[in-house]
Amino acid sequence: MAITPIVANGTPVRSQISTPDTFDLHSIDLTAGERYVFIAQGATEGKGTLADPNLAIGTRDASGNFMPIISSKGDISIGSIVLSSPDPLISFIPPVTGTYVVAVGSDTPHGTGTYTLEVEAARAGSLISTLPTTISIIPTIHHVSL
Repeated sequence: MAITPIVANGTPVRSQISTPDTFDLHSIDLTAGERYVFIAQGATEGKGTLADPNLAIGTRDASGNFMPIISSKGDISIGSIVLSSPDPLISFIPPVTGTYVVAVGSDTPHGTGTYTLEVEAARAGSLISTLPTTISIIPTIHHVSL
């Protein structure tokens, strides 16, 4: 599976999931200890046609497989913040400097469509203005060693 490089500058990246039950992978270089905000938006916010996007951040193993560290499902985390809304947002502080992988998919069975992905270092703050008006926090307590 091809991985599209992106940067953490808040510039929207528009992409499309054409094959049902798959996800897109994007690579990004992150600095340890710096907070990054990731948001994937689809049909709900009018930034694509993908229903119920989901979002995960991770690495690749020696075989090239995606290994999630944190996801918008709230099932895995290293103490970062996941906000659950129709379009997911993750605040993530990488434990080590390096290249990470961002996966975008759909929670809708056989979901396809377009979406917008934005990533920004939290100090810039402009992604906060894109938050939906109603959100809930999913507590995540799991720890993962890299």
